[in-house]
This record gives sequence, C-alpha cells and structure tokens, in this order.
Amino acid sequence: MRSIKHNEGLDDTSYYSNLYSKGSADFENPVELVEQFLSLRYEFRHNLVSGQLEFRSRYGSKMFIPLRDRDENELWREIQKDRKLQEAKVPNSSTFLRTILQSGFSKEYDPLKEYFMELPQWDQKRDHIAALASTVETDNDKLFHRFLEKWLVAMVASVLEEKTVNQTVLVFSGKQGIGKTSWILNLVPKKLRDYVFSGTINPNNKDTLVYLSTCLLINLDELENMNNTEIGALKETITKPQIKLRRPYGRNAEDMPRRASFAGSVNSNQFLNDSTGSRRFLCFEAKAIDYKHKVNMELVFAQAYALYLQGYKHWLDQEEIAELEANNSKFQRTTVEEDLLLDFFEPAKAEDDGCMFYSTTQLADHIASKVSSFSVNNSSTQKLGKALRKNGFKPYKRDGIQKYAVLLKQVETKGDADTGVGKAA
Repeated sequence: MRSIKHNEGLDDTSYYSNLYSKGSADFENPVELVEQFLSLRYEFRHNLVSGQLEFRSRYGSKMFIPLRDRDENELWREIQKDRKLQEAKVPNSSTFLRTILQSGFSKEYDPLKEYFMELPQWDQKRDHIAALASTVETDNDKLFHRFLEKWLVAMVASVLEEKTVNQTVLVFSGKQGIGKTSWILNLVPKKLRDYVFSGTINPNNKDTLVYLSTCLLINLDELENMNNTEIGALKETITKPQIKLRRPYGRNAEDMPRRASFAGSVNSNQFLNDSTGSRRFLCFEAKAIDYKHKVNMELVFAQAYALYLQGYKHWLDQEEIAELEANNSKFQRTTVEEDLLLDFFEPAKAEDDGCMFYSTTQLADHIASKVSSFSVNNSSTQKLGKALRKNGFKPYKRDGIQKYAVLLKQVETKGDADTGVGKAA
C-alpha cells in the first residue's frame, strides 16, 4: 500500500502518554481519541478544487496524496488493531472514521489560489507574456499578444474571484502537427497539471460539467466539428459563473465556483459556424509554433497575477469586441445563402454606376430565379440579411423599405428585367 510505510519513527509510548494526559471525561470521547490517534500519524487536508481528501504520513513522504478507498480501509484497520482504542470502545464502523475525515478535522486548502499567491513577485522589467506570445507566429501578432495577455489575466481572476469568469476561448487554427495542442497544454505549470482536462464538455452531462470547477484549463477537442446547436450550448457553458450539482458519491448538491478557462485548436481556418456572433472566441491562425519553448510559465503567471492585482482590465470592451469579431470573420464558415449572395452580387455605393437597390426578399427571389434548388423562406432571408451585413453591403431607405445597394455580377435576362425588381431609384 502507498500510504502505510511511514510509522517506523512513531513512538507509541509518547502517543499513549499524550492520549492519557487528558482527564477521564476527555478520554471517553471516541471522536477525540480517534482524532488524536490519526493526527499523531498523519496530516489530512480537503482539496477545495478537486473535492478530494488528501493525506501524508508524518514519518514518510512529504507529498500529499489523494486518500483512496484502500487507504481509508487501512486507516480503519489500524484503529481496530489498536488495543487502547478498543478498550475505549471506539465505534468500529467505517462510517464513523469517514465522518471524522470529512469534517473540519481535515483543513481546507485551495491549490490554485495557493499557487498564484505564492509565485515570485514580478520585477516589472521583463515582459514574460510577450516572450510567450513570441513563440507563436500568427496572422496578427500584435492582436494576439494583446488578447493573450487579457486571457491569461482573466484566467488568474477566474481562480481568485468567485464571481469572475473568463468568458473567452483561445483558439488556434493551422496545419495539423505543428504543435497547437502541445503549446496549449504547456501553458499550465507542472505543479498544476492535475487540473487540466482535454475533451468535449457536454452541458447535459454532470460528469463533464464538474470540470468547470475542478480544472484550471479545459482544452476543447472536436471544436471544429460542432454544429450550431452545440456551439450555442458551448457559449452558454463558457459564461456559467457556477455549477450546482452533486459530486460523485456526494450526499448533497453543491454550488461549485467556476474556475476553468477554455482553449482549443482546429485544423480548418473556417470553423465558426454560428452566425450570431463570435465574441467568445479569440481566433488566430498559427503559422508556426515553438511548443518546446523555454519560457518560464511561473514567471508568465507571476506577471499575470501582478497585472490582476493592479486592476488590469482583462475583459473586452465594445471597441475590442468589434475588433475581435472583425478578426474572426475569416474563420466563419459561410452559409449556402452567403455563397449564393456573393455569386450574384457585390457591395455598391448609391452613386456607383449600375447600382441597384434590393430588399432582402428581392435578393432571395432573384437567387431563386437563378438556382432552382434555392427556397425563399424566413430562414433563408434571415441568413441573407446576416450575410449582407457581414460582407459590407450598405443599407438605404427606399420607399420606406430598407434596401441594399448592390451590383449585379451577371447579365439579367429579359424576364428578370421585366419584373421591375431592383430597378435603380
């Protein structure tokens, strides 16, 4: 067994001397007896992030390890074999032992908070975050450095402030095999590698939802294979401030604080298929990645922690959101409606020669007249409207109706012209 190779230095004489030094009334308290017995041999703590009990021997390894069922059984066995405890008629139920261990007897600690608060102080001379950003060559290095800094500080804030959530996902697109996933996973210092999850988060599955609280970083797999519904559910999950659920083997539901930040990577440049907005995704095309870099992540997080303490604005304002969405446009998957719109029309200004004015419905009718498989309905016209705005088509009021200035890419047939649709105004 891992845990019971530790009592070679234990002096049972001193233990019993300490045990009997109290008055008879105290001696008859079985809880105190067992607590004294355990405390002389072990240290216990309750990990607030993982929800697990951890322990270490006072006479063995200095490292705390999770308390497994087998370890708990061995502790119960030690208690049952102790002559003095049995003379005191300590209850022999394993539930009695578990109740003690799961109480205030085991001190609480938060390994993530402790990590950040014990980091060396940033000297404010070297920009370690910039050094980290320089290990990735992107399509927009300046924007990447700025948003990476915000994302890292938001990661720290999400751990230290219960109601703060890192509401953006750092995403790399690029060729397979260049080290995107390795770079992301290497963001987490070795001391915190137990608090990383790689996989898919299912909002309807409590076993994966719990990772929002028990992880520092969630690396999203299958990001580019998500459909609109799944992307929408992911957005909702990303912004969750807390999770209410019962842990496996727990008796009561808990309000678990949100701690995790999200990142992911894709091989395709066009992977955003949700036309309702992309401000939750910090998307960058990675052209080259040094995933074996020697940047000290402790110093990176020391800088991020210092910026957090200085009140650094780690969230995006409206101007930055607009900048982000403009940057993300090249990562959007186009819809059939958008492809057809750009096949037949291009943006124009009112003063341009050949400029025509079409309402969204008129545009849909025109496309349907050219493409027999295209159906005009509420869904297709709504998607056309979004495609018009995305691609810079200018709206104008004509006869009280919003119409868009367009140039036709194809020569109209006589039948089309005869309808009068889109005539210059």
